[in-house]
Amino acid sequence: MYIRDRAVRRLIYIPIIHTSEDFGSQVQAVKKECVARYGVQAWEHHL
Repeated sequence: MYIRDRAVRRLIYIPIIHTSEDFGSQVQAVKKECVARYGVQAWEHHL
């Protein structure tokens, strides 16, 4: 797409949802980081 002779790019956002099994041996580290950043409710909702 062009607007006044300038190219415009479109970002297509596709969220990727992982299950705890996808994290394998890293699940505890990922859980700890998620809980620290967003709280226990976010982690439980994610599952």
